[in-house]
Amino acid sequence: MWQQHPGETEGLFVRAGRFMPVFGLRIAEHPTYTRKWGGTPLYAETYGLAVEYIKSKFEVHATGFLEDPLIDTPEHSKGGAGIAEVRVSPRFSVGAEAMYTESVDDQKYRVGLVSKLYVAKPDLLLAFEGQFVNQIIPPRGAPKQIVSYLMASKPAGKAFLIDLGLGYFNENIQIKGLHREAVDLNLHWFATSHIEAILTGRFEMLGFGAEGPSAGYALAQLHYRL
Repeated sequence: MWQQHPGETEGLFVRAGRFMPVFGLRIAEHPTYTRKWGGTPLYAETYGLAVEYIKSKFEVHATGFLEDPLIDTPEHSKGGAGIAEVRVSPRFSVGAEAMYTESVDDQKYRVGLVSKLYVAKPDLLLAFEGQFVNQIIPPRGAPKQIVSYLMASKPAGKAFLIDLGLGYFNENIQIKGLHREAVDLNLHWFATSHIEAILTGRFEMLGFGAEGPSAGYALAQLHYRL
């Protein structure tokens, strides 16, 4: 990485290497719809070049990338991504994003919006991302998709964090009944800077329960960060 002003958090940054394209909300919870179907699924790091400009009022990121030639990853695409965010106030930001990917199977054009709002009195952070995806599948398939996620995060004491998320994914808006919805609840316990325990649960529906059986799960996990 090259940094225009070493030791500072603003200015021009240029990075090259193996990393996830800078896109979307970039939240850690990878089962969220905008991670799983939004262009940045788990283990989908690419080899890329990113040019980024960050100021206190706004930031712009542009990434060009190639698929990993050494590891069989979930994404076998090359392309480019861009996102720009403006901090309207210290507590509210809004941004626009776009991504193009091309593989041997298809081409995908993504456009979307991201937004974050911090509400001080209940100490609550609201984060939203919505995408429209046009997938071109030769010779004539063209599913049009909607991917969106809304997450509310609230600290509970000094070591706990609660997330409540709502997801919506429609894999083809041209065909009735191909959408699914999810309600996620996560309880994080940050025992130390390196150790985290998390209890996570999801309830998922097909067509709001009208197009197929609903299901759910609960998982307890322990994370250690190197």
